[in-house]
Amino acid sequence: MTIVNCDLIDADAHVNPAPTFWDDYLPQKFAGRGPKWEPAGPGDTHDWMVFEGVRKPLNLQSATSGQGKTFRTTGTKDLLRAGNWEPAARLADMDRDGVQTAVLYGGGPLGTADNELYLASFDAYNRWLADFCAYSPARLAGAAYLPMQDVAQSTAMVQDAAKRGLKAVNIPAFPQSGAITTGGFGAQVLALTGDPDGQLQYDDAAFDPFWGGLCRQQHGRHHPSRRPYCPARPIQISAEYGDEQTLYGRAYCHHDLRRRVRPLSGFAIRYN
Repeated sequence: MTIVNCDLIDADAHVNPAPTFWDDYLPQKFAGRGPKWEPAGPGDTHDWMVFEGVRKPLNLQSATSGQGKTFRTTGTKDLLRAGNWEPAARLADMDRDGVQTAVLYGGGPLGTADNELYLASFDAYNRWLADFCAYSPARLAGAAYLPMQDVAQSTAMVQDAAKRGLKAVNIPAFPQSGAITTGGFGAQVLALTGDPDGQLQYDDAAFDPFWGGLCRQQHGRHHPSRRPYCPARPIQISAEYGDEQTLYGRAYCHHDLRRRVRPLSGFAIRYN
């Protein structure tokens, strides 16, 4: 039996900022408008998060481990693992699990009907994630969230993410058709799904500047005549470079999965 030494990479690792981080990272014009943490009161079994008049139990999912049969979906802040927002603690957790490198995302945006605040929450989360990953860039690879409401804005956010040291971007399965008009969980879902019935889709020429920006970050060059295509909207995003084809992110149906996935050494895209 041959034993192969290799580095274990967690390509789907979640990271969750501290419940109080919004006040530190949202622009000053939105001071005090981020979610607020409230400790459990007498008789409560969990802490609370309060945002735009809605009070919800503190969610522990994807932020705890090792509870076994005692696992709870809600609880108090002390049950959250510090590795969710403290990079040194995260590296210790990774060492314990034998993980060399982790691709990190999760934790945003805000479920608000205020589109300006909604967009600002993407940037706030991305700046927090960049600061988190800067602690150990060789082991912590962050994926910036992009709203994909506007091509020029999203292209600029790619450039900003790369300058901050983030290694990937996370985009909705379809572009968003326009400004958010409803808040709550629905606004957060749109950040992942986008609008499958929208007039503008990722293989339209309008998105060429966006894909070009990704190509420049990944390869240092851009082929203006080569556009990412969706064989059947939306199966996947791919990009062609001469005789080479590269698949970014993950496909949600079985369609030519033999394409090679790029390593973490460059700039990549995660496709929800």
